[in-house]
Amino acid sequence: MKKKVRPLLMSVDDDPAYNKILSSICEKMQVEVNISDTAKEFVKKLSTTTPDICLIDINLSRGEKVGLQIVKFIKEKMNKKIPILVVSASNDMETLNSVAEIGADGFMAKPIDAPRLLSKLAKYLPYEKISNLETFFKTIPSSYSQCIVDRDATILGMNDEGIFLECSDEIPIGVEIELEGNIFQDILGDMSPSIKVTSAINLIEDPILKSKSYLVFDQKNILLQDSIAKWLHQIDLNEK
Repeated sequence: MKKKVRPLLMSVDDDPAYNKILSSICEKMQVEVNISDTAKEFVKKLSTTTPDICLIDINLSRGEKVGLQIVKFIKEKMNKKIPILVVSASNDMETLNSVAEIGADGFMAKPIDAPRLLSKLAKYLPYEKISNLETFFKTIPSSYSQCIVDRDATILGMNDEGIFLECSDEIPIGVEIELEGNIFQDILGDMSPSIKVTSAINLIEDPILKSKSYLVFDQKNILLQDSIAKWLHQIDLNEK
């Protein structure tokens, strides 16, 4: 049996509590993590190592967006094509615009949690490198589990970043589709009976029988994400 290669995530952040949480989440995901707490240490490591993805805190050592300077250095001076996510406790429009302008591949707001990190990594890491995918999603009550794509599908789980489906055949990665189901009417009310999602991961257990797909919500649709987060929170309250 071929040994599974663990993806490598490199991070730079000077917050010990954040670094501890990140290490714990990556361990559960079977993602190898290499953490630095200074820009100098991080860049030195990066000069000899090529990770699968980087997470960079925007305000290292309380500096004015030092993380963005690191992103710029990697993009312009280092001959490495690495997906870079900027991390920050601030997600105001000024911060988001700065991240986009510097050329980072994405943004993730603190505090970090497993579903959010998985959703971000899903866009860049090969699905075969991520194990135990189901454990990072909220299980949906059976009364809400049926939905329609262009084929029958079952919702296995959901978080505020995306949805985990099982359907009869593969949904190609990168394809935008529309989902319909009573779950979306319950979440969105009269706004819409359906939502648009984009396929990010495919896990094919049996090509003839079933395919599992992770599909991400429109990251620009703040209203949708807020509505889903509130609905999932209510599900948690109902279960207690």
